[in-house]
Amino acid sequence: MDEETLRRLAIWRFEQGDSPEEIWPSLGRSRSWFFKWLGRYRTAGPAALTGRSRAHRSDPHATSAGLRDQVRLVRVAHPRWGERTIARALASPSHATVGRILRASGQTRPGRERLVPPTRYPRLDPTAALELLEYDFFGPRWISGFGRVIGYHTMDIWSRSVCLGAAGNRLQTTQLGYWIDLLQRFGIPKVVQTDNEFGIPNAALARGRPLFTRLTRFFLIIGIEHRFIPIGEPFRNGHIERFNRTYRYDFYNQETFRDLDHLVVRQRAFEQFFNERRAHGGIGYAVPASRFPAARPRLRADFQIDLDRLALVEGRVSYVRRVDSEGVIRILNDQPVQLDPTLAGDYVTAVVHTPELDLAVLTVDGEVVRARRLKQSTMS
Repeated sequence: MDEETLRRLAIWRFEQGDSPEEIWPSLGRSRSWFFKWLGRYRTAGPAALTGRSRAHRSDPHATSAGLRDQVRLVRVAHPRWGERTIARALASPSHATVGRILRASGQTRPGRERLVPPTRYPRLDPTAALELLEYDFFGPRWISGFGRVIGYHTMDIWSRSVCLGAAGNRLQTTQLGYWIDLLQRFGIPKVVQTDNEFGIPNAALARGRPLFTRLTRFFLIIGIEHRFIPIGEPFRNGHIERFNRTYRYDFYNQETFRDLDHLVVRQRAFEQFFNERRAHGGIGYAVPASRFPAARPRLRADFQIDLDRLALVEGRVSYVRRVDSEGVIRILNDQPVQLDPTLAGDYVTAVVHTPELDLAVLTVDGEVVRARRLKQSTMS
């Protein structure tokens, strides 16, 4: 956690009612540190928490302007000389300093072109809020004297706003309860991206029945596309994975909880702090709430649905996969799909259109490629 975030967290906890004697020891700071920043905050507001520069007005070790000019002139006279040759010719400064001078003046040669192009990935780039959410679990963790707790974390990628929940299990019905609450107060997204843990239940896998989970069926009923990242590549959900680390360091490890209800209350307060007061570097150090519209589609407050009887309705479920050396990808309940072997090593997006279960496989450029159709009887 950086120093500025630590200060804002300390002030936020103080305003939430925590005593100074609880705050500064848990943050690893002194009593004088806490009251210094509290005093500045009361005098000048949130802007005072950014601190003041301690940089010297001048750097006594900076390379002189005359020496920098010499380096540039030698490079002009000998354009093929490298930084080490120039440093030897001038006897001073070091070759590393010569390199910095040349880079600053734009006198370096471009790097060699890569002979092997990098593998491209079909990444979604949202241009507005609620176009793409990433969803993941946090934990499990254990509360002393209570038991296991699991965090349910979702982030809107465009605004970096989060919606948090917690429960004692990962059951499908528990997840659906979290999502109904999310859709009512956070909004209805177009796409929810998860890892494959949220795909097919282990029990169904053992029986050889490639069924959609109730979570996926629920998304389809609401009109949401469920998108699965490649198997074994959790970094493709990097935004929510990075938030989980922030959540652990800035919130969970800083407090002691009595039980699940106490965690949920404090978690909701941290969610508000993260969304409405914490500047986020991923969006130009803006506050996430500033990019999240107040007017947005939400699930009705009186929404009701039988969670035990979720029909497979019209919609789409997508799977991002990397084609193996034999031109095969696996989706749903480990079902193989044969593609052109020349696509080996490339990423593709397999889109299953429900309820007919028609399959379309797209390249990174959006081109439809031929794929062996999955049998209807194995996908009910």
